[in-house]
Amino acid sequence: MADLLRSDRDLAPSFLNSVLNQLNWAFSEFIGMIQEIQQAAERLERNFVDSRQLKVCATCFDLSVSLLRVLEMTVTLAPEIFLDWNRPSSELLLRRLAQLLNQVLNRVTAERNLFDRVVNLRLPGLESVDHYPILVAVTGILVRLLVDTDVQGYGLLMETGMDWERRVVLPSPEALA
Repeated sequence: MADLLRSDRDLAPSFLNSVLNQLNWAFSEFIGMIQEIQQAAERLERNFVDSRQLKVCATCFDLSVSLLRVLEMTVTLAPEIFLDWNRPSSELLLRRLAQLLNQVLNRVTAERNLFDRVVNLRLPGLESVDHYPILVAVTGILVRLLVDTDVQGYGLLMETGMDWERRVVLPSPEALA
């Protein structure tokens, strides 16, 4: 897989854009569903949440974790797809990846947030929904990016003299205007 992604400069961005799009969809659906579950749990009538909805919610979570693992594998096997600034799609892919990881971390790590409240409900059918699997996947991606940046020297100094972390995470001055 690594050789194919490295050698085919059209296939790699297409594949990764597909994975990133699917991750965005799955995680957004998951967040929407846990919002509905939380609202149902807060109602005075205490209606039970439909077990099918819980299964779909858990499936969206599992799909999100699996797609994050695919990204982690890709970053591990072929980091240059994200970090080699001589590739025309690297910066855009890295920006999209950073945005999605930021979205996941914002939704999952804040104390007493929606994710935390639903996890603490311990609803049957949502046993797989927990902090650990999704945070391990996100951490794996971030660690691989940082290690490969330092070891292989990808993107450390670019034409702006700014390291990739600041260039990707922080918007350009023109974007702020």
